[in-house]
Amino acid sequence: MPTNQPNSLSDTEQKLRELDAQIKQLQEMPDQIRQQELDRNNIIPPFDVVEARIKEKEFDERINKGPISNRKKEIQRSFFLLILLIAALLSIAWWVFHWLKQNGVL
Repeated sequence: MPTNQPNSLSDTEQKLRELDAQIKQLQEMPDQIRQQELDRNNIIPPFDVVEARIKEKEFDERINKGPISNRKKEIQRSFFLLILLIAALLSIAWWVFHWLKQNGVL
């Protein structure tokens, strides 16, 4: 039995060291997870991806500005046609008034 005691003591010490290592590993785990999260957030995407995003954004801006400028041109054209119509109506009204005055109706 005395020979068993040192062996069981070394087994206990071995298990205690293993448990200490596991505890240390578990205590470091939140720091490791936090560091992995920081690394994941700090990683810059490849330049090709960034360049593609920039080009896509510029394209979207040009597409979105196109309908707006087309709408402005359409409004300007409509306004010009309205002015022409009003000018034509006024000229016809003046011509009719002048004709009626010459023929003695007015």
